[in-house]
Amino acid sequence: DLGGSGKPPPAGLVMTVTFTSGTDMDSVYIDFSSSTTVICILTCVPFTSTPRVATVVQDKSNNLYLFASPNTPTDGKASTIEIAVTGAVDESDITPLLTDMTLQVGSGFFGLTILDGTSNLPDGEAIAVTSRPLLDIDVDSVTTAVVASPA
Repeated sequence: DLGGSGKPPPAGLVMTVTFTSGTDMDSVYIDFSSSTTVICILTCVPFTSTPRVATVVQDKSNNLYLFASPNTPTDGKASTIEIAVTGAVDESDITPLLTDMTLQVGSGFFGLTILDGTSNLPDGEAIAVTSRPLLDIDVDSVTTAVVASPA
């Protein structure tokens, strides 16, 4: 928890945010460059080529979303995510939701990318769905990472 007790927060929905109808959603983002930004959700993963962080979120329908750091050297653009899990990957039934997206499955991890050499993963859109909540992500694994777009 953020109060310093050392106890983990309980699992489950923490809040729902509703914006007024006039809100410009293109200008709403998480400021990862701020030292006061703290997010406790599914997992935060480091970019492999920059000192920034991206956030991978799974909703109650098991859709996966990527939120990459905007206004950074990569400007929130990521080409690949790789997530290590401690459980069996083959029990997860991961299905890409984007045309031309490729699922890569390895020993203890999975990756999602578009292999055309120019496309980036969309920020804040569902990119894949899994058959179960991914509660066993190995955040300490060197495999768990977001690859920044070279473009």
